Amino acid sequence: MNFKLTLLLVVLINCSVSAVTIKSSLKFQQDTLVIKPSYKASQLLESGKKEELIAFCKTEIPKLLKVPVIDSLEIAELYKYQNKAHYQLEEYLESLKVLDKAIKFCNDTEAGRLLKGQLYSDKASAYNYTEKDKATFNSTLNAIKYLRSVKKPDYDYLITSYRYLSEQCAYHGNFDDAKQYLRQAEALYRNNKKEVDVAVTRPDGYRFKYDIILLYSKIYQLYQYGKTVEDSIEIEKSIDKFEVLHKMPDFHKEHDGVYYTTALNHIGDWYASHKPEAETAIQDLEKAHYYIDKSLDLIENKDYKGSASTFKYNKVKALVLSNELDKAEALMSGLIKPLSETDGRKPFFLAQKGLIKAKQKQKDSALAIFYKAVEKVHSDSIKLTQDFKNFKPSLTYGHTKLLLRIAEELRKYFPKDKHVKKLVARLYPMAFLQFENSYDKRKFNKTQKTYLKQIVQGVLQTKKLGYNKDLSPTNILNRYENIQNLLAWQKFKENRQINSFPVLDSLQLRTYRLRGLIAGAKAEQAVSVEDSLQILLSQTEKFTKETIPNLSLFNTSSFKIEDLRKQLKPNQLILKYIVFEDQIAIYSISQNAIKVDLKPLSKSDGNSINTFINNIKTQKFNIEEANEIANLLLPNIEDNIEHIIINPDAVLNKLAFEILSKNNQLLTQTYSISYTSNLVFVMPKINKGQYSNELAIYAPEYSNSNRELSVRSQSTFLEGAQKESELISQLFKSNLYNGKDLKKQDFIKTASKYKVLHLAMHTMINEKESGISRLLFGDETSQNDDLYLEELYGLRLNADLAVLSACNTGVDNSESNVSFESFQRAFTFAGVPATVASLWEVPDKSTKEIMVSFYKNLKDGQTKSLALSNAKNDYKNKHTNTKLEQPYYWAGFVLYGEDKAIVNTTSNIVYYVLLASIILIFSAALFKIKREKTAP
Repeated sequence: MNFKLTLLLVVLINCSVSAVTIKSSLKFQQDTLVIKPSYKASQLLESGKKEELIAFCKTEIPKLLKVPVIDSLEIAELYKYQNKAHYQLEEYLESLKVLDKAIKFCNDTEAGRLLKGQLYSDKASAYNYTEKDKATFNSTLNAIKYLRSVKKPDYDYLITSYRYLSEQCAYHGNFDDAKQYLRQAEALYRNNKKEVDVAVTRPDGYRFKYDIILLYSKIYQLYQYGKTVEDSIEIEKSIDKFEVLHKMPDFHKEHDGVYYTTALNHIGDWYASHKPEAETAIQDLEKAHYYIDKSLDLIENKDYKGSASTFKYNKVKALVLSNELDKAEALMSGLIKPLSETDGRKPFFLAQKGLIKAKQKQKDSALAIFYKAVEKVHSDSIKLTQDFKNFKPSLTYGHTKLLLRIAEELRKYFPKDKHVKKLVARLYPMAFLQFENSYDKRKFNKTQKTYLKQIVQGVLQTKKLGYNKDLSPTNILNRYENIQNLLAWQKFKENRQINSFPVLDSLQLRTYRLRGLIAGAKAEQAVSVEDSLQILLSQTEKFTKETIPNLSLFNTSSFKIEDLRKQLKPNQLILKYIVFEDQIAIYSISQNAIKVDLKPLSKSDGNSINTFINNIKTQKFNIEEANEIANLLLPNIEDNIEHIIINPDAVLNKLAFEILSKNNQLLTQTYSISYTSNLVFVMPKINKGQYSNELAIYAPEYSNSNRELSVRSQSTFLEGAQKESELISQLFKSNLYNGKDLKKQDFIKTASKYKVLHLAMHTMINEKESGISRLLFGDETSQNDDLYLEELYGLRLNADLAVLSACNTGVDNSESNVSFESFQRAFTFAGVPATVASLWEVPDKSTKEIMVSFYKNLKDGQTKSLALSNAKNDYKNKHTNTKLEQPYYWAGFVLYGEDKAIVNTTSNIVYYVLLASIILIFSAALFKIKREKTAP
């Protein structure tokens, strides 16, 4: 709802400056001024005669279509003005129809592409009011594409489009993209200020001020994503800047005032809602009332513009938090009454009134009002039933949060009421449907994951109470996985399967180079350079998809738990964890069954897990703690299970499950254990690569000659890594790339040719900006030759296994499991189905022993997880009763992904059996011949 208000501000600019384009509608011919129909159309729009303008266009366009030489751009211009009239009349569907016609008449000239860009921008505005987020976003991207394709773009429209993308991304939780798009808008204005100021100057002399408009956009972003004390400080600084601009002599109350009042109201609403109700402090409420009251005073008493109903709606929220329920109810009733049935704000307003009734403990009234709110979300022409069973979701993402809020408020105020429990049990699956139908599928971000987790937790909780029996654990998990991991799976499949397209070689090289430049810009904190490079990268990726239209065919399949279970062996078990705020869901998935345990997980439990993890890294392992964590995290495990596959979440991404203990026996002594970032990567169906060799080993030699015991995240000489590389190279047909002359380009040029990649080297992890974490091919100071995490996403690899014999290569710092935060995930996205990575700073010498043992086990035909488990157990047993027995030395490496053996010993056995049989038969034949010759 607030997002649409901001879009209205965007539209106001474009509509208001339309008079500037009048000059394009004038044409001189032989000293005679010829006035085009579009000039008159612009005059009608400027004078507010919208109905007359529509009628005029409907009359003039058929005339223009009958002339011998059709002026297609003049027709497109007329459609453009007709669209603006429909838009101002709130006839958005008619607006879209007219815009589609206009775009068809735009030719491939500079003027045609410019006009097409403007029309796509207008189309985005109209789509937004028809609640089609994807169409809105794509139309804006098309607007930018055409506006940037001309020598003299319309910077007003272009800046507006970037602003709009920024605000839409902020609304959907894609905050990094939101910041980037806003920086683009700011840079465009900064670099073209004179031209823009001329373009946005009205005939009456007023100039729209982008310093005010862009500052408003920044405040909107903070309003959407701000959570911390630092965000609060930034919000206060931003409004202080606005106060300075507000006091400037050229501040125009009528035109600039709407940004000022709306910004004040956003900040007030932020203070009222950025924390859970129980954590909202008195000073937060005081600031909320102050800013909201100030915005209302300006529009009600001082002739400033702004959405009075939206501002008052936020005032109601603040009053409810202050427990001034009678005032809140009276104000809310007055706001709802004038709203039309099609007003997009109505379900939100009704839900707010329902909350007031719920807080007043008026159950029947609350339920009746909440039903009306849900009825407005319901998108079917068939009336919504009282039990919500025929609910059909809308396309509006905000409705997900609305349904979730209604469910949680009802649970909060009527926790024991059976009827309410039944309705709440229906609301969570409805919110699930609504989320699936409306979330931004381009990126799955942390904010979206938070809402999805709340929904899934609600579904599981109500199932535990006996509701939602029709939703099986398989159904819930399938949907959860496909929402959360679809993009990861698509990227993996693309990179794995398109290596056979030679046409993509140059595009891949361009992508890789751009990502390298982006990493460099991030390291230098050159934000403007990074933004420009990100645009080039987006254009390259879009061009790649256009070059190979069939690329999308690789992304059509969805993940199904049923298919995965069929591939599991009887001795395998998958444990998938979903960590909620106060609970944890543990899915147990085997060949025969799938079940879920929903268990409490207190803050104290979370602290215990963190302490246990940190104690491992400081060599303070305690078997009793290992037992306690195991009791918390492990379900009952059948006796036949030998291999456990862990799909961790949140803090569990940093936990080595091998060192959990049952009855004082470590899991690694009983099971082989592997991990997966997504269930879809447990047994991915992939095409096998074409290899020129089996194993590539990359082991740089660092100049620092300190040969003391070291870890692989420092620029010290790694004696163990050098020895490890030499020994491993003797076990497989391999190429060893080592020495001081080894460059990252050696890796880039050769890595795609091998079945197994082994990297024995240092890493430098950047916890603030994961994209510039890097694998060191040279000393720490020579960053130009390091391989950045960002660059890995530009590679396509054929390997079946990557072994990252370095530090912290498996750690996901975000704890969100949705972004490219670790080297392990980066190799997966590049197309490698299995990766061995580390969870902490691993010791050099013990790593050498474990890695050599691991490769020996692989050569013997063991699966990857079994080979690694046996290598760890051998090391542990070898060093029993010494300090090297501590898990710190041997438990740091874990296997992610596919677990098939590297060496197929079955075929070798068949070969040897056949060979032995032939030898035996041949020997028997010789013996028989010899015997016959010697017989008397």
